[in-house]
Amino acid sequence: MQKYMTKKVRDMAVDDAVEGFFLLKSPTPKTTQNGKSFLSFRLADASGEIEGIFWDYDGNLHATNAGKPVKVRGAVSDYNGKKQITVTQIRAAKEGDPIDMNALVPSAPIDPKQTYTQMVNLIETIQDPEYKQLCVEMLARNRELLSCIPAAKSVHHAFRYGLLMHTYFMMCHADYMSRFYPFVNRDLLMAGTFCHDLAKAKEYMLSPVGLVTDYSVPGYLLGHLYMGAVEIAKVSQEIGISEEKSLLLQH
Repeated sequence: MQKYMTKKVRDMAVDDAVEGFFLLKSPTPKTTQNGKSFLSFRLADASGEIEGIFWDYDGNLHATNAGKPVKVRGAVSDYNGKKQITVTQIRAAKEGDPIDMNALVPSAPIDPKQTYTQMVNLIETIQDPEYKQLCVEMLARNRELLSCIPAAKSVHHAFRYGLLMHTYFMMCHADYMSRFYPFVNRDLLMAGTFCHDLAKAKEYMLSPVGLVTDYSVPGYLLGHLYMGAVEIAKVSQEIGISEEKSLLLQH
């Protein structure tokens, strides 16, 4: 009896019999010259991707399943010099399945809850009451920071919790550098660093597992810098922040 193993994509070898959860990418129904239907796709986890093929395709998976977890069973083979998995069983993941999303999707090497708390602690060090009030309000209106939003589509921190990691690390750098340049307004620097990428939460369209698939319409037409400045101006007016400090933060 064939023994199936749970393996990461990068660890798969030819002749391995594998079983487990993966992300389904680019599912494409096709037909052989003999008229037999099959499904071509890629399977992915946090370690990489592998081409896949399912010969007994009956229409149970299609484009709407792209980017979502599936459970598969199959064998790895060599096809034209590349590893390929021939799947014998495949289904969409169901509620209650024991799926570890961190194993399927690249995630920031941080503890999200701890990092969030540390970021809030840095906000608390801001002495100017207006800058601190604005940061607290902006955080309350942008809870996406605690979710899995990446900081980019592909350039940097393009993984789950990337925006939280990037924002916190930038604030740490700002805090550190302010000690060497006493002439710099630390409160403005910290507030501006915290706010600088918040609008990225509105700039992207996300897959079901939290990765950026494309830019939103506002993201394409306006961009996060403009949207962020507009939001700062709007929130400042609503909570009574002085125009001068609002303009400095928008800048």
